[in-house]
Amino acid sequence: MSHAVLDRSVFDSLFSRASKWPSNCKLNRFARDIAGHLIEHPKTGMLMVLVRSGEFLAATGDSPFKEDLPCYYLGVHPVTNAQYARFVSESGHSRPEQADWGTPVWKNGEFPLAAAELPVVCVSWNDATAYCKWAGLRLPTEEEWERGGGSRYGSGSVPFGGNHSSGNVWEWCADFYGSGAIRPPASGHYRVIRRGGSHDYEVPRFRRDDFGFRCVGGENKSR
Repeated sequence: MSHAVLDRSVFDSLFSRASKWPSNCKLNRFARDIAGHLIEHPKTGMLMVLVRSGEFLAATGDSPFKEDLPCYYLGVHPVTNAQYARFVSESGHSRPEQADWGTPVWKNGEFPLAAAELPVVCVSWNDATAYCKWAGLRLPTEEEWERGGGSRYGSGSVPFGGNHSSGNVWEWCADFYGSGAIRPPASGHYRVIRRGGSHDYEVPRFRRDDFGFRCVGGENKSR
């Protein structure tokens, strides 16, 4: 399975070209706006973009509704194999070599060099949460995930620079799953997973070769 990845070189190239565009060009304004809101997380090296506070059309239930969220930082792309390997080395956490469905990328404690910058897969919700805790970050709520660019309602664009591709991995969210609920329940057996405009759920211990995750930074004040 092929997984998309978006790294700093993509943004650097965009910013370089933007300097040659007319000042009133929409792409020029977009590139410069994103450039001013990017940070590199000091512990993991992951590129994160500031998602500004504001109202958006959420779709966590069966019908869209308006929601207002505070600002937070969102990982530009899902956590990579290389980033996860550092976590495994420093924490002693188990390697993603087992799958309940599909074929793991990691074998005998290693992953192919060509997969270093691809999203780590075969990670459960529990694994993803452990990584976030180690990094001093957390999993996004479903609303934060959508706000960053993955809403089912809208053009499918990525207004804040989060790379939510429909061909990429499913991504764990912090929320419990509630069928048809506007607000996630306080407890449950399943956790939300998202990919592009798709919405699903799974048990927290489950590992698949198309399950990954990304991180957010900032206090969760959306509940």
